[in-house]
Amino acid sequence: MKAIGYLIIMQMKNRILALKRQPAKMIGYIIFTLTIIGLIVLSIVVPRDSEDIKLADPRIIYLALVALGLFFLTIYVGSGLSTGSTLFSMSDVGFLFTAPISSKKILLYGLLSTFGRSLLSSVFIIYQVFNLRFNFGFGSSEIIALLAAYTVMVLIGQLLSIAIYLFTNGKPQRKRLVKTLMIIGGIGLAIVLYITYIQEARSIKNALYSVADSGWIGYIPFGGWALMLFKGLLEGHVLNIVLSTVFFLGTGLAVILTLASGKADYYEDVLVSTEYIFKAQLAMKEKKTTVHAVANEKNRKRVKEGQRLKGTGVKAIIQRQLLELRRRNRIPFINGYTIMASLIAAVVGAKAGGSTGAAFGMFGFLVYMQYFLTLFNPLSTEIKSPYIFMIPEPARKKVLAASLVSFIKPCVDALIIFTVFAVAGGTDPLSALLLAIGYAAAGSIFIGLAIINQRIVEGQPNIFLKAILGILVLVFIIVPAVVFVVLTSMILDEQYVFISMLPFSLYCFLVTGLIFLLAGDVLDKMELK
Repeated sequence: MKAIGYLIIMQMKNRILALKRQPAKMIGYIIFTLTIIGLIVLSIVVPRDSEDIKLADPRIIYLALVALGLFFLTIYVGSGLSTGSTLFSMSDVGFLFTAPISSKKILLYGLLSTFGRSLLSSVFIIYQVFNLRFNFGFGSSEIIALLAAYTVMVLIGQLLSIAIYLFTNGKPQRKRLVKTLMIIGGIGLAIVLYITYIQEARSIKNALYSVADSGWIGYIPFGGWALMLFKGLLEGHVLNIVLSTVFFLGTGLAVILTLASGKADYYEDVLVSTEYIFKAQLAMKEKKTTVHAVANEKNRKRVKEGQRLKGTGVKAIIQRQLLELRRRNRIPFINGYTIMASLIAAVVGAKAGGSTGAAFGMFGFLVYMQYFLTLFNPLSTEIKSPYIFMIPEPARKKVLAASLVSFIKPCVDALIIFTVFAVAGGTDPLSALLLAIGYAAAGSIFIGLAIINQRIVEGQPNIFLKAILGILVLVFIIVPAVVFVVLTSMILDEQYVFISMLPFSLYCFLVTGLIFLLAGDVLDKMELK
């Protein structure tokens, strides 16, 4: 155990000493720490129980915690069915797996390391301290309880992923059993939610609040357990705390005892996951966007004749991107985001009743989501690929071809999403068309931003400064478009307010064209970095 303690101390020491050679990272850590301290101080200064402050319903947090828990459950189960999770890094494999140290002590080290990483990952909740205190009236005890529930979910979730991997690895029947149980659980939950929706006079809000107040929700794995723990700590219900702790610790102890019993060789079981995560981190550092798991005969797919490239020049770029889309989705350009956004549009359209504010609010939210999706579009990958430099075509023509598929995607999404919004009663067809054009225009300007970032931001070696520069470029380009919408909507009558999308769309398309004209030769300037 002394060797493991020495390893932990030296790792911490080396990380601190490394900051001397990385002043930009040190500045980033200082700003990060000061931001957290400032938020905490601000939350203390703001009055908590003032009569002038209308507090939000805490059931919103309850539902968010349950949704987050169910999301984690889905992610960790899926990970367990594929590569599993891991408690170690590749350096741990090199140092500890080959060392003459008890496997149980190494397992304890892995658990402590994972707990530390889980605790660090919960820092994002601290950024919500002001929001939780000002809008929900939460104090330090509630925030600590929320941190505890989140940390336990992440820690036990990784152990659950390992357990599922041990249970299903190399056994297709067991994998089908786990998938079937997940599907049955999801269908059962959907049926209960629908029955509650009917009982609450078809009110989604009342149905969700009724579910948050119900006792059965606390027995749903992860999400319900976390809610039971959180509410138990908040309200002082000892039984809830004990039950949720038993559920979480029982799951964790079952995995730990299995690993420590010697019946499962966890060295070999976690090595695949450790190697996979290491390759993913390495790919991120090398600016690659995809990582291939350990290949086997089952994962290999025969390439059909119709799935081979036949075009030449820039046509090959477009054809390859279309082939990749068809291999990922049965219907090109329609994926999970399209379905999710359409469902949001249907709900908002049904509840808004033609409200202009609701329509613009949904539009703004979808454009916000679209920005983050555009960060991972094919263009960002294509212009970093060495093959595009070998095509004997002008740089602007190659960049335009590489961005074509990225532009078609928001156009298809806009057509589907806002058609659903209009059918649900959110607005009239003409206004929905204007919103769809605005959404597609926002997609085009985000594609232009990918080119600008490649020319201006990508050469910056520090990730923190790169993020700051990227945000500044985004604000500089997108703010005038927002100003056009606000000014135009103030002039127009309410029934014609959606016409304000026209100057927004025109600005976005013009700026995108200007970006391609001025910075489209980015491939010719790559060596300058």
